[in-house]
Amino acid sequence: MSEPNLYRLITQDNWKLACLSGHIPLHDIDHHDGFIHLSTEDQCLETANRYFDSSQPLLALEISAESVAGLIRWEEVPSRGSAFPHLYAPNLPTETVQALVALERGAAGFTFAARTAIEKKP
Repeated sequence: MSEPNLYRLITQDNWKLACLSGHIPLHDIDHHDGFIHLSTEDQCLETANRYFDSSQPLLALEISAESVAGLIRWEEVPSRGSAFPHLYAPNLPTETVQALVALERGAAGFTFAARTAIEKKP
């Protein structure tokens, strides 16, 4: 059985920067905590609603857990009542992203919208 996908929230502007640099920009909290914050699909929308506003278009980068195997630690986050995937690596390469999932903000908060697969170069 394969591992579930993991998700990284990022603005569309930061995704454009990531495509140029080859690495997904870190958030201030990543620098502070010493790891890169990720979510499962079930955790993603709550994370978006807690930490992001609708001032910029938001994406959930879908990452195969297998592409970061050995670098993930599942750690309990007491304020959320569940374990979250934390990536202990200096950066997250864009090549780990297998799809972009647009998020839309409505009256009830963010929801998943369109999913666009990323074509991998041979």
